[in-house]
Amino acid sequence: MTQKHVTTTLLIVLFLFCAKTNAQVSIIPKPNDIKYNAGIFSYAKGFDIKIIRGDDATKLIQKQLTDFIKEKNIPLVAFATTAVTLNLLQPKATDIPSDGYTLTVSPTTISVTSSGNAGLFYGVQSLMQLLKKDSVKTLPCLEIKDNPAFSFRGMHLDVVHHFFGPDVIKQYLDAMAKLKLNQFHWQLADESKWRIELKKDSLLIDKSSFYTQAQIKEILKYAQERYINIIPEISLPSATEDLYLQNNKNIIDEVCALFPGPYIHIGNSLTDTATIRYLSSKNKKIIGTDYRLFDNEIMTSYKSSKNGWSEAEKGNDVIMAPRQSCSLDYYQDWDDEKKSFSMTFLPLDKAYSFNPMGKIKDSKIQSHILGGQAFVFTQFIKDENDLQYMVFPRLLAIAECLWTKSSNKKFTDFEKRLKAQKNYFFKEKEMPKIDMVRIKPKKEN
Repeated sequence: MTQKHVTTTLLIVLFLFCAKTNAQVSIIPKPNDIKYNAGIFSYAKGFDIKIIRGDDATKLIQKQLTDFIKEKNIPLVAFATTAVTLNLLQPKATDIPSDGYTLTVSPTTISVTSSGNAGLFYGVQSLMQLLKKDSVKTLPCLEIKDNPAFSFRGMHLDVVHHFFGPDVIKQYLDAMAKLKLNQFHWQLADESKWRIELKKDSLLIDKSSFYTQAQIKEILKYAQERYINIIPEISLPSATEDLYLQNNKNIIDEVCALFPGPYIHIGNSLTDTATIRYLSSKNKKIIGTDYRLFDNEIMTSYKSSKNGWSEAEKGNDVIMAPRQSCSLDYYQDWDDEKKSFSMTFLPLDKAYSFNPMGKIKDSKIQSHILGGQAFVFTQFIKDENDLQYMVFPRLLAIAECLWTKSSNKKFTDFEKRLKAQKNYFFKEKEMPKIDMVRIKPKKEN
């Protein structure tokens, strides 16, 4: 055999090896840097799960991974020669950010390393997708170095127009965690209806269906364990008299006591300056939609991307969520009913083309684009199955737009990974399978 033939044969073998490993690594959202190495990690006989360095939060991540391994019927073997290790490094000892991670697979060890527990959690999410997809009990040796493109990666859910109970909320928090989304924008009130139990103003509550304060605290804990912050959206009327101002203050006191996170969303409320000043005194970052009414208010850009980019150019923080790409109540198949004149067609590939930065190259302007989110308004959603149909698989596309650098994204590659992982992002016993016909929507005639 000539040298030329040997070289060609080696290239073919290398190509086939890379094709095989790429087929196995079907992580969503796509990691930003993957390097493949020679060898395999075999776990047919099981493995141990160890913490090299960590704390109580690391132990909870270890338990979550252990529970997953048990569900997959993979043997857990103490002091085994093969092991998964979790390593929480001191920030000064590594350049890995607290929400980034390194996942290394060698012939005897899988290691997840980060400078923060959020990063360890995200690394474990990637590992669980690898194990979920695998059917031969082996993984290719590789190294993933990954961190998010944006710090704010969110999903909105409107429970005012259609109420969904705590179990459904938890299902979507689970899906968000798997997708490395970290902000749950929970629309709990509008001008006429509140879904929160309020001790001081029970007249606002929709008596037919609402969340008790105990349920909210339980959901908050559930989200916190999945590194998700909950942003409550409330509606506060403009207080023209002292009596109404005091009522607003009472509501703010209760809501802020319930939701300890850094943000509170006021939607499109035409709230007065006195109320906003009192809300700001609670050390909350105020988020509004489409218009900045107050200094230091973060704007969610929903009506158009241009509005958000314009605010970022002025030096104001924005969250990009243009309805043309992010409103998941819009219909996604030509056969779907168009339930409102304002709705437009939003197929999967269009959702995947979402780019919060657009064509902005200036790093100073980019620093004011915190990230983005999906919107799920429920005015025309009938039940849980309808909600599932509208959210998936487009939420997966938006999640990848917020985690993966735009230079690393390719829709055809996303399609392949989606087909491989389509049933992973919810419990099949509780929700129907994703209708894959919507991956390639019909072309308009």
